Amino acid sequence: MKILGLEVSGNACSVALCHGDEYYKKTVDAPKKQGALILSMVDTALTTMGLVGSDLDVIAFDCGPGSFTGVRLTTAVAQGLAFGWNKLLLPISSLQALAYKTYREDKTELPIWVAIDARKQEVYVAAYQFRQDEVIVVYPEQVVAPEQVPFADFPLLSTPEAIDLINLALYQIKHGVKPIAAEEVQPIYLRNKVTD
Repeated sequence: MKILGLEVSGNACSVALCHGDEYYKKTVDAPKKQGALILSMVDTALTTMGLVGSDLDVIAFDCGPGSFTGVRLTTAVAQGLAFGWNKLLLPISSLQALAYKTYREDKTELPIWVAIDARKQEVYVAAYQFRQDEVIVVYPEQVVAPEQVPFADFPLLSTPEAIDLINLALYQIKHGVKPIAAEEVQPIYLRNKVTD
């Protein structure tokens, strides 16, 4: 399966591409420069793997929650590429991607708590557990005041990586989740009113 992963909702610009068992990944710390970098990074990924956009099976992208501008940018880029290449999209939660990143690096089977600054003295928070071929939601995604989080000490993470979006996309597809058309995609904000 050939999957392109896109992540520009945080402070980094991250692109990953899988083609069967081969992977390409690149993450650049580029606050407020993601829009200028993302398309050239996608082109480099495809060229490196010997592919063109029409070869892809699906595009996975970070659908939020996160920065309003960042989530909109990621969604817009994913939709634009999907329309141009006539491809389907697979939205992936930024919080689940952050948790998976921790799991990938630490291989812990303990519940992984993740939080992103939601501004207005609140955080986007969730907890997941990864066991073999299973993703368990321990604490569903919410926006809350930090003192409401039922966990005493957790890092405020802010940068998912595209490779984790691809791993979660592969998991979801294996378990029957169907990619969707570009026009059906909606960002996730977890708030009724959002401002940056």
